[in-house]
Amino acid sequence: MDIGKVIEFSASDEHRLGVITGSLGKKKLIIKTIDGVEMRTSPKSVSFEVPGKKIDPSVPGEVEKALGKLESALAEAKEMIDLELTWEMVSELGESMSANELADLIFGSDEPAQVLAVMQVLRDDVLYFKSKKEVYEPRPVEIIEQLRSQLEAAQRREQEQRQFLETIAEAQQLPERADRAALIKVRASEDDNLRNKLALLQEYGASDDFFEHKDQANDLLDELNDFPGVKVYGSGSLRAFNLMRELGLWSKHENTWLYRFRINTEVPDHLLEEARALAAKGWEPEPWRKDLTRLLCFSIDDASTLDIDDALSCVPREDGGWDLGVHIADPSAFVKAGSELDLAARQRGTSIYLPIGTLPMFPRELSEEAMSLVAGELRPAMTTLVQIDKDLNVVDVEVFASTICVDHRLTYDSVDEVLERDPATPMEVALHDLAFLTNELFHKRQEDGAVSFDIPEAKIVVTGLEGAETADDDDVEPEVKVELLDNESPARLLVAESMIFASANMAKFCARREIPVIYRGQEAPEDELFDEEVMAMPEGLPRFFAMRRKMKPGNITTHPERHFGLGLDMYVQATSPIRRYSDLICQRQVKAFLTDEELPYSPDEILQIAADVEIATREAIKASRGTDQYWAYYYLGQMKGEVMRGTVLNHRDDRIAFVFLHDVALRVKCMMQKRHEPGDEIDVLIERADPRREMLRVKEN
Repeated sequence: MDIGKVIEFSASDEHRLGVITGSLGKKKLIIKTIDGVEMRTSPKSVSFEVPGKKIDPSVPGEVEKALGKLESALAEAKEMIDLELTWEMVSELGESMSANELADLIFGSDEPAQVLAVMQVLRDDVLYFKSKKEVYEPRPVEIIEQLRSQLEAAQRREQEQRQFLETIAEAQQLPERADRAALIKVRASEDDNLRNKLALLQEYGASDDFFEHKDQANDLLDELNDFPGVKVYGSGSLRAFNLMRELGLWSKHENTWLYRFRINTEVPDHLLEEARALAAKGWEPEPWRKDLTRLLCFSIDDASTLDIDDALSCVPREDGGWDLGVHIADPSAFVKAGSELDLAARQRGTSIYLPIGTLPMFPRELSEEAMSLVAGELRPAMTTLVQIDKDLNVVDVEVFASTICVDHRLTYDSVDEVLERDPATPMEVALHDLAFLTNELFHKRQEDGAVSFDIPEAKIVVTGLEGAETADDDDVEPEVKVELLDNESPARLLVAESMIFASANMAKFCARREIPVIYRGQEAPEDELFDEEVMAMPEGLPRFFAMRRKMKPGNITTHPERHFGLGLDMYVQATSPIRRYSDLICQRQVKAFLTDEELPYSPDEILQIAADVEIATREAIKASRGTDQYWAYYYLGQMKGEVMRGTVLNHRDDRIAFVFLHDVALRVKCMMQKRHEPGDEIDVLIERADPRREMLRVKEN
């Protein structure tokens, strides 16, 4: 191409005008633009050569003058082009046209500026014409409508994206995080696009770097980081977490496990109002309930428990036996199947117990008040009353709806104290009798193959986060207490065995009467549980963990199956209907059977509901465990540089072993100085803990 030639060329995804001022061999042209910039480009990037006389680039101002004149002519020509009218004319002619022919059709001439104007307009607007080998073919009407819809949708997306970026930028400019959060929440309540994008980023911020929509979230974060007024810190999913903190939507110790599993922490206002109305209305005993208000009943829970859903009684018989009663709260007396409150409880599946508090399955006005077996209050219940003779044989089992009034609200600690001394009151006599019976029941299950693991458990309690509900909490440091639960507590064994015994008898009751309920089963391990591998481990924690690894997960079914771990031929969960929806299903079925009403659930419905509830429950368990781990790591982080005692469980290799830290009841991966045998106790140094990154580093001291 000759020096002085006026051209249009592409550079960095845009088209520009210029004049050729020289060349670098055959592969590069030297071009001067209207603003005096000299550029180099390939001859292949030239999209249009303006015919006519050449410009002398050596004359000062000549290039700028010529290109300015051409740009003015182009702008004037573009104003005159009506693409829709042009499309109609060309469509009537029924033929394709070149840019020169279209210019002649539109302007009555094909001056260079007019031809180039046609090319530029058709390049920017592809709605009416299809470009093919330097000619333009009019599109069919249906294709135009389809393209128009696509273009409008793309424009909406672009506008929505711009609004999202501008909203985040506007929020970040506010000095207070609380104000940023308020702005975002107001805008999100009115803008689905903003709400959806925030949800994506929150899911990513709550997840690890294996998040399903990681690429989409990172692209959005990249756009935010490139947008004026927005700054995104960190790397990976921490970028999303940090952005949520910057916007004041999350706190420093935000429980991202709840976001990860989409667990809602809020109860809609209308459901709260309904719960309050039901609680205020109260409950009047139905005439078909058996009145047990004169029966000595007591509940046994942790001191902090407010949703009390079981109570016990134990009355000696004249023949030397006992009547053992397990009385379970009856939520169905307040909440009907299929109601909004019921469907919300079904969706949650279970109450979730966290170090910072409880997320109840039912609103607290019901779960902790009206439904709860509060001492001294009249309450509806479902009772399993088992007659046991002096030789510890089950003589008879009754299941019925009841009215009870709990006499004593006891704690595990207080019951353990009672069981250490001789009984002096009717209540203490009942506790001693119950302890004897449940201990015998426990040993009977063990004889029948039950498997128990004496692995210590910890209860983590976090306080001091009050007032740290927004991201303005950098100076707020919570207090974390780790309490080791006493697995050998007679009171805990008494309660656990009573619930297992009641549930096993409820399973038999339902099976004999063919009442469709959810049964819990567990298959035996593939290999012998106590094989050479397990028995090679020393007794205690290493053997318990080896046994647990061989156990199969439990399963749900609508027909009775053996539960290997519990040593029972059949088993249902029916003792926590305030806390577990699957227990409520069983209770409703039995209650309807006893009152000659139509069963609320068919076998198929039960299976579907059970599957949904099981998924929600598993996710709740994962969220609870993840939250416990976060606060356990936070606690260990506060102990950086300190030493703890641990028991070696097993080795991954010569340098790494799995160790059980006694003070926090936590299994951790530990760097070893030398190889120790399973069961050996060692000193473990806490090097570093980062709960947000789920990272803990410990080594043998």
